[in-house]
Amino acid sequence: QHAYPILNYANDIGFQPDTIWLGGEAWTDRLPSGSSFPHPGAYLGLTPFRNRDQNYHDFLTALQDRQRRQGYHEWTDLPDYAAEYMVDAILALTIALSTVSPVQRGNPDLISERIQDLGFDGVSGYVSFAPEGHRMNPKFSVYNIQTTFKDGVEGVEWKNIGTVGTRTGSFNQTSTACFVGMHC
Repeated sequence: QHAYPILNYANDIGFQPDTIWLGGEAWTDRLPSGSSFPHPGAYLGLTPFRNRDQNYHDFLTALQDRQRRQGYHEWTDLPDYAAEYMVDAILALTIALSTVSPVQRGNPDLISERIQDLGFDGVSGYVSFAPEGHRMNPKFSVYNIQTTFKDGVEGVEWKNIGTVGTRTGSFNQTSTACFVGMHC
């Protein structure tokens, strides 16, 4: 919530116009309603990757079917990346538990070992774990705010320009990065 006032203030005082601003999930892929975005500038944002493959669509379809049957409002998307991480965590635990007998399910070391052996395509991307238990090479979406023209009116919008992991050379650029004020 504080990113836009800071960016506007930097713009107002003429803070180094060649600065490339980096933002996280809190402000990336969102624009404040009723306010303008500061010009000029270069804005890049990183968000946890949200996989939109068949696994994601199958999960969302099953969720919508359940919501419809129970008379709830149907979601058109999962609320944010944390929902996808939760789904994948539940899947990882379920898969790991399914590989051991009911008697062995009380053995936390065995369950941890089975989780570390996992690798699957989840709704948050490819899921695998390091020996320490953290997610291996998580993927992030890279966004760039760009100038747009709609009905003759100039505006800005966030555009997904690729993905990046935590390894050197993992950037997969799918679109050109442009900076506000440039016409690309």
